[in-house]
Amino acid sequence: MLFFLFFRGKILETAMHTFFAADIAATYIEDVVMQNRIETTTYPDEDLTIHRLAGALTSGDIIAKLADYFDGKQTSLVIWDFRNCEVSPVGFNGLREVAATGGRFSSGRVPGKTALVFVSKSAYGFGRTFETYAELKDLPIELRSFLSMDEAKAWLGE
Repeated sequence: MLFFLFFRGKILETAMHTFFAADIAATYIEDVVMQNRIETTTYPDEDLTIHRLAGALTSGDIIAKLADYFDGKQTSLVIWDFRNCEVSPVGFNGLREVAATGGRFSSGRVPGKTALVFVSKSAYGFGRTFETYAELKDLPIELRSFLSMDEAKAWLGE
């Protein structure tokens, strides 16, 4: 049996069995999932949650994580680590959606501080824009953007 597979921008021709095609597809799906993810770690002794974002995420991805976070155990200190994430797919409309979602959940939010950590000045500007949207929604937290994880952690510890 002859196959033609479209895989990562290339057409592959193979006479292998169908399980080979399934194996390639599974590898591709795993790569996509690993590239576009939000990993959350909670440090109860420090009352801290860190969301580490990777890949080209959308506002929907962030909103889903917010909903998950608000349904679970919250901490008063939160870091959203965007250093391995492409923020441009979120867009300014997406920022407004995320801020509006945060506003809807805010009545159940533990008071505290949230730090947004970015790797570039352009992404940092994106975070500053989000801060403005969050202020307009009267979120019950302090929110600030940083270009360094150390600075973010120092601010959270103040």
